Amino acid sequence: MPTSMLVLRSILLVVALLPVLLEGARILGVFPIPSHSHYYHALPYLKKLASLGHEITSVSPFPLKEPVANIHDIPVPELFDNIEEIVGNLTNRKGTWNEFEYINQYTLGLVEKVLENDGVRREILQPESLQFDLIIVDLWRLDALYGLAAYFDAPIIGIASYGTDWKIDELVGNVSPLAYLQSPSFNWFDLDTYGGRLGHFVDQSLAWINWHWRHEEKHEALYRKYFSKVADKRSLSEITRNFALILVNQHFTMAPPRPYAPNVIEVGGMIILINNQKLYPRNLRILSRGLVNME
Repeated sequence: MPTSMLVLRSILLVVALLPVLLEGARILGVFPIPSHSHYYHALPYLKKLASLGHEITSVSPFPLKEPVANIHDIPVPELFDNIEEIVGNLTNRKGTWNEFEYINQYTLGLVEKVLENDGVRREILQPESLQFDLIIVDLWRLDALYGLAAYFDAPIIGIASYGTDWKIDELVGNVSPLAYLQSPSFNWFDLDTYGGRLGHFVDQSLAWINWHWRHEEKHEALYRKYFSKVADKRSLSEITRNFALILVNQHFTMAPPRPYAPNVIEVGGMIILINNQKLYPRNLRILSRGLVNME
């Protein structure tokens, strides 16, 4: 075969494969907690995905101060409403049960503010809105928002900026023995003692009861209200147990080791890896492999 013909065929093959090699994903990131520690833990990850050519739509109370290519903000400033009162209520101890009640009611309100936001309703929840290929969400008692995964029939990634607790373990069916695995709480317990283990077990049991007996059904109601077209096909409990990946801001070198399901990955120090170009590429490919074509 003439050399010119081989060259022509090679060029045609490259042209045919080029759209696949350059394919980018539309990614929806939802981070409603009005706390810098939650959003800015995830922001470098979103920026890196955007730099690789993926289109990011970010819903949060923290719009970017300067435009970033491929990142579109939908700001939700109402998430800051009454923030000083909220901080005051969180710092004034009112008893374990009341604290869990307040947190769960507060996060329920955050979810409703996001879903009632004009920009969210116009750009995300309208039938003619864009289709998203991947959902990335904050993990902090925000279950009704996870209905976005069913709404767009897309995989969902959770980012846990504060580490792991029994609620996050439930999302992936992970074992989380309350007696000896420390979980974030208003209280601190010495799990090397019997009294500490007993106190931690009671503390986290109250958290479990408050969520499942008083607030889980409220999120189910919000899910049915805002995602009525898919709610009859997929229950919220099914969605919340079908996370593709959870990235946990924790590391075994700085905290007691925990048992994890395969799709839960400790990424303590992720910001350092992403900001350091020499360390970055392989790590992010591993975290995102199989969900969307990251590179």
